[in-house]
Amino acid sequence: MKQELELLKAPLTGTNLIEANAGTGKTYNITGLFVRMIIEKQYSVESILVVTYTKAAVSDLKAKIYRRLLAVRDAILSRKDGTTPPDDPFACEYADERAKSAESDLKLIKYAIRDFDQCSVFTIHGFCQRMLKESAFSGKIPYDVELSGDIREIIKKPVYDFWRKNFYSADKAVIPRLAKESPDGLVDFYMQVSSSLSAELIRPEKEISEQEVADNAKYIEAAFGVISKEWKLVREEVTELLDPANPNYPLNRNSYSIHIVERTLAIFEKKILENRYTMEDSDGDLIRLTQSNVTKSLKKGHSLDHSFFEIFENWYKDAEEFNTLTENYVSGLKYRLCDYMDSNLEKHKLNNNMQSYDDLITRMRDAVCTDGSSMANTLYSKYMAALIDEFQDTDPYQYDIFNIAFGKKGRPFFMIGDPKQAIYSFRGADVYAYLKASKSGGDKYTLTQNYRSDSNLVESVNKFFDKENSFLMDDISYKPSRGDKNYRLNVNGKTYPPMTIWNAEKTTAQQIAGSTARHIAELLNTSASGNASLDGKPVQPSDIAVLCRSRKQMIMVKEALADCLVPAVMSGSESVFDSVEAMELISVLQAVISPFSQKAVKTAMATSLFGYNANDIHGITETEEWDRITEEFRSYNDLINMKGFAPMFFSLAASRRLFEKTAATKNGERKLTNLIHLSELAQRHEADRKASPSDILKWMKEKMTQENGREEEAELKMDSDENAVTIITIFKSKGLEYNIVYTPFLMFPSGSNPRVKNYPKYHKDEKYYLDITDSQQSKDYANDEKMAEDLRIAYVALTRANSVCFTAWGEAKESYKTSIAKLINGEYEKYDPTVLKSFASETGIRVCSLPENVVQTYTNSKEKPKTAGRTFSSVIPYGWQINSFSRLIHSSSAGVKDTDQFTAQEKQEETSRFDIFSFPKGAKAGTFLHECMENIYFENYSKFSVLDTVHEKLEKYSFDQSYAPAVADNLISIIEKDVAGINLSKLKKGQYIPEMEFHISTGKFSSADISDIFEKSGEDDFAKAASTLSFSTMQGFMNGFADLIFQQNGKYWVLDWKSNHLGSDIHSYSFEKMHAEMLGSHYYMQMHIYILALHMHLKKLIPHYSFDTHIGGGLYLFMRGVNSLGTEGFYLHSPKGSTIEELEKLVKRP
Repeated sequence: MKQELELLKAPLTGTNLIEANAGTGKTYNITGLFVRMIIEKQYSVESILVVTYTKAAVSDLKAKIYRRLLAVRDAILSRKDGTTPPDDPFACEYADERAKSAESDLKLIKYAIRDFDQCSVFTIHGFCQRMLKESAFSGKIPYDVELSGDIREIIKKPVYDFWRKNFYSADKAVIPRLAKESPDGLVDFYMQVSSSLSAELIRPEKEISEQEVADNAKYIEAAFGVISKEWKLVREEVTELLDPANPNYPLNRNSYSIHIVERTLAIFEKKILENRYTMEDSDGDLIRLTQSNVTKSLKKGHSLDHSFFEIFENWYKDAEEFNTLTENYVSGLKYRLCDYMDSNLEKHKLNNNMQSYDDLITRMRDAVCTDGSSMANTLYSKYMAALIDEFQDTDPYQYDIFNIAFGKKGRPFFMIGDPKQAIYSFRGADVYAYLKASKSGGDKYTLTQNYRSDSNLVESVNKFFDKENSFLMDDISYKPSRGDKNYRLNVNGKTYPPMTIWNAEKTTAQQIAGSTARHIAELLNTSASGNASLDGKPVQPSDIAVLCRSRKQMIMVKEALADCLVPAVMSGSESVFDSVEAMELISVLQAVISPFSQKAVKTAMATSLFGYNANDIHGITETEEWDRITEEFRSYNDLINMKGFAPMFFSLAASRRLFEKTAATKNGERKLTNLIHLSELAQRHEADRKASPSDILKWMKEKMTQENGREEEAELKMDSDENAVTIITIFKSKGLEYNIVYTPFLMFPSGSNPRVKNYPKYHKDEKYYLDITDSQQSKDYANDEKMAEDLRIAYVALTRANSVCFTAWGEAKESYKTSIAKLINGEYEKYDPTVLKSFASETGIRVCSLPENVVQTYTNSKEKPKTAGRTFSSVIPYGWQINSFSRLIHSSSAGVKDTDQFTAQEKQEETSRFDIFSFPKGAKAGTFLHECMENIYFENYSKFSVLDTVHEKLEKYSFDQSYAPAVADNLISIIEKDVAGINLSKLKKGQYIPEMEFHISTGKFSSADISDIFEKSGEDDFAKAASTLSFSTMQGFMNGFADLIFQQNGKYWVLDWKSNHLGSDIHSYSFEKMHAEMLGSHYYMQMHIYILALHMHLKKLIPHYSFDTHIGGGLYLFMRGVNSLGTEGFYLHSPKGSTIEELEKLVKRP
């Protein structure tokens, strides 16, 4: 009997299954259970195993567990000292409940926070890999093994070997059938086998030998010879009998029309001519020449008998039997392939030092399940408890690992998931493993309180699913969710219905996409005019998501939204190898490899990367331009062969100004992102496989044509963080939430790739089968499971929204086979508008007509129609400029490198450390740290608020959340450190201004002038450094942004945050090291410019202003070096007033 989970009271013992409805706070409960185990069981953080299924989920869980630990600590402290408690209901209630043990609880929490970098939160693959390496079994997996997410690349070579051994020596009788398979077809087949780790293969009842096929082929060939001879004798006679022009034509003219008869006889005569004696896919019409089919098609009271039809039918039946025989032969061949792979795949992996992620699970399961397993004992001694997230996405092998290691050992073992959201069968996930766990011993809990969605929307979803057998599986029932959140969409002063079904009538996916785009544009326009809001705020494009079943539908929606000028981004699903940029880069690479091929070079020239049109290319081979271009490609050829792909690519990009030109085109950001992504993948393939240029080209071409087995890393990267509608597949949307959701494609059946044959997989009698014979019975079983999963897909789609959701039902091809038809109709029946009306009446769910499929322009879009501007013909005088510190320095010939920046060519070091020194280098890291400081208010910060800010910014900039504790500690040290009387934590509101912009009007001066001023003031180091610069004289404005201006102890200071990586320990941030960096990057000049701007501003602002009285100087904070003990990281300098006054005279000089 399932009971609602009470987080504060649930026993922390034994096996527990928690079934969490969508939006019910699954992660909230996992973090609460974790904290309770820390305190009540006194487990260390590393002894509580937490497993989830993606790297992103690992980072998210780590961050939320850490935040929950901090919240409980702060809740305990707030009770003690009366401070404001954290905004965490669980933490506060838990602290109240355990008030008597507050002191001991606080110690345990502090230990957990201190040791949190040792926490055991992993993906399933990360967990298996770590345990296999740590245990005695590590000898089976070398430490330097290459783990590949692309299983196709691993299995291809042994499958190709098997093909060669069986195809090239095969009898001619089986070659036509084998040719339909192809090596890649066998790879596709084995990929399905390898993704079903626990499936039992159904093999042919009788394995057919090649000789048996050959013998039958001879018999069929002889039979075909007989009807060929017979045809020559009776051709005219039979043709006349089958002529519909006959007044007494005995056959049904629909089945035997003149067109059909002529087509049938043409097929037959072509077979005779080519002696194709077997039945082929294109021979379906030939059944009309059999006596039984002729008899079946006779008009009432008519007859038509001829010996030819009887003879033909004998051959036709034999040919069908021969086809069945060859199919059985091929099924047997595939079964033999599986045996071959069992014997050879492991050798191939070991010889090539390769392993797949599935291998980790298989090895781990084998290790745990072995009698007297040392692995099971290792797990028992290492982990005191286990929390398994997203348990509905597990498979039997994974369940075996955790059940044996924890369930059967009696340790606290919590499996958290929702079988209604089990939608990843194509990845090998098996909802039946979850159901098996639910039938085992232990306590069963549910979570039904929805914390995500508006209460009215929650009730609407209940009305879809709260019915008998709504998921077509006896073991998956629906327990209605409860909601109390008000999150309403208001349009034109009225609350919008939470759920809308569009009555689509007879429609297509293309029309649905257009209608959806039009409705979105209309809603955004209504919001822009002030008449639509979400919880009181205007509706933005980023509030909206469109959920699709396929990539094709995503493209339809993207194009329809583009027509309406609605900004949109496609999330996941798409591969960068599907892009135009991939095709063009392949063309360019072909020309680089073959610079003497006119065809290759001209094809490359025609790409947008080079930008030549047909007129440019025509006749170019007779010009000097052609010699120059071919020489250019020869230089790229030399470069790729000597130095590799990346140097060649970036040299090409520089000489052709590829990045600038691409960025300036329509959708330029998207194109540029694709090009850089492709270059990264090509470079990685080159390094990983030691690939030659030709190997890279071949690999890229294969990736373009490949449908299955693509790595996650090849998915399109997001091109920007703009305010845009999200277009995403339902599969990718699981676990995510959006304010407004459109899921209009549920009325269309899920498609499959026609180029890949899918073999039926199904469960029966508690076993899992994969039928390589492709029998009809197996297909029926598999189809039943597919329809059940389709209902679960609908549940995921309809539960992503926070406020409102739109879906559709109408008449389309096979729409009666879809989940939405079942949910509305109660049965799989065809679209009926009266049924839809009745459903609306019974449930109160809004039904309305599908919006008209016409373009509705989003008037608030940044993407405006192009207009031609007036031609500018005047001349702008050279020498008048707006300059900044960066422009001055980088226009110099000194070749200065600012180590706060980080170029694309430099490579980040991989690390298992997560301290401030190992935090990534580069411009993005600098921006991240700057933004963290900009969002911290010194007058009312807390350690909890700083950590929250860090987590938020880590997510925004896609850094690993594991860095959060170290970064937060670093920032807190910066704020609280007291150096030379400066302490940022003591600043009050009004005493500091972040990002203060300034403009200084300047005359003409040079770097030599500045060097002279430093020399006269006795600043010899600065003078010497400035003398290495050589920027020319300039006139105009000096512009800049000071990171922070603050006043403390009566003095004004300029502060600049520096994220430069000077080394991996605090000694690298001594005054001497920082001083060298100040000189090398010419930051001393930046500091003096900023202090000059402050000086000139205060002169106008403060009566009786004096530099020596009011200016403290400059503080350059090298953030990574700051710590709670020494003064490392703090670079303070107080220039002389006379120096600044001389600089002021210089900039004012005409």
